[in-house]
Amino acid sequence: MVDTQAFKVMMKDTLPKLSAHLQQFNFDIDILLTKWLIQIFVNHLPLNAELAVWDLFMIKGMSVVFRVALTLFKTMEEQILKAKDTGDIFMIVSEYQTKITCEILLEKFFNGINNRDI
Repeated sequence: MVDTQAFKVMMKDTLPKLSAHLQQFNFDIDILLTKWLIQIFVNHLPLNAELAVWDLFMIKGMSVVFRVALTLFKTMEEQILKAKDTGDIFMIVSEYQTKITCEILLEKFFNGINNRDI
């Protein structure tokens, strides 16, 4: 099992509105994180984005995986904040993770979150 506590703290610090919104619905972020972190996003992103994540993971290590997860939540934040229940959140995440382009993911990855935060 993957320890997701550190990620939850980072998310609360980095994306406080989103974190509070997810808590409001008692959304179990562990379900998503465990799949993402154990599989390192295989079958959760378009292939070119998966390959970019794996390249960065091989170069920089595990911090990349946390950063990608934070980046995904950051790019989905506006949509998730409009969600009215956990079903909406799961739909947003499942649709978004297959539609995000490698370019957008990498742009947000490099511009949004500092390594210090990880």
